[in-house]
Amino acid sequence: MEAWQATPGWASPLAARPALVRDTAEPGLPLPGRGEGGARLRSELGLLESEGLALRMRAAATAGWALGEAPTAAGGGFLAGEGRASLVLAAGAWTSEATWGSGWRRAGVPAAGSRLTLGQSLAREGKRWRAEGSWSRRETASGAAAWPASLGMVRSARSGGRWQAQLTARDARYPARQWRFALDQAWPLGRGLRISHALRLPVAAGDLREDFGYRVKLEFAGR
Repeated sequence: MEAWQATPGWASPLAARPALVRDTAEPGLPLPGRGEGGARLRSELGLLESEGLALRMRAAATAGWALGEAPTAAGGGFLAGEGRASLVLAAGAWTSEATWGSGWRRAGVPAAGSRLTLGQSLAREGKRWRAEGSWSRRETASGAAAWPASLGMVRSARSGGRWQAQLTARDARYPARQWRFALDQAWPLGRGLRISHALRLPVAAGDLREDFGYRVKLEFAGR
């Protein structure tokens, strides 16, 4: 279980929770930004395991809110919530995951309303890298459907550096209409210092969206 909370007067422009690859057009629970908070509960159960083959079941539930937001009759004090269950099949370096999810978001939050998501992802993992592709079908209560898709790769270096890149499309049938590119890189500087930067580049209808962002961070871990 994990929980997070920002104060009403401040929030990082890149404070979004890590993207869920199966549903990356609006990663996690996109809240207004200031005072955002939430909690997530996850569990995993092994169903079958043999040499080179494993089958597991995963489940997760998430709720989101914002401090200072007035409660409504429709959602009380909550802004969004979702639940998902998936079957994960691992065979050697390959991992396949089939997912079913259902979610709800209050009016005024991106992608407001209820929705149902059916997804599939496929990943291959090497010694110092992981590549993953995913696609899903998302249907709202009004009957509108979209086919989000994602391609991503993570690579780590022996020196301790790391980079991660991800390209997502809101609807794979019309990939140029709305897409997002994210890049996250980090390098160790020695003596407990590490520097990293992150870029988020969202584009809709050929124009850069106003929620784009860039961050540089210097961290120190005492030794």
